[in-house]
Amino acid sequence: MFFKTIATCGLLTTLMLSSAYAECRRPALPNIPDGATATKEEVTKAYKEFKNVFQPSIKKFQTCITEEKTAVGDVATIVQIEEWDALYDAAYSLEESMATKMNETIRAYKARKKAD
Repeated sequence: MFFKTIATCGLLTTLMLSSAYAECRRPALPNIPDGATATKEEVTKAYKEFKNVFQPSIKKFQTCITEEKTAVGDVATIVQIEEWDALYDAAYSLEESMATKMNETIRAYKARKKAD
């Protein structure tokens, strides 16, 4: 009976983790135009989407991962912890690369307008 209870608790924890894990979704990437050809409106729209939608969504995704990791606590396997850490780090890297792309777009747009 004792082992059956432990097995059931382990299964419930796995199911809770699986359902919670499904809740954490990486946000869609923002549409960042080519600054060498984009209009001011396109660059402005992309910047607003990046700042007001994408960045908060990435933070929400990272918070979700952290909350899952905390909720599972000591019963998490090493593999689960590594997966959470990898997802969290990948989200950070994704945000950083998209910020770089957004900045490159802005610089290219400004350089083009300066040359006009």
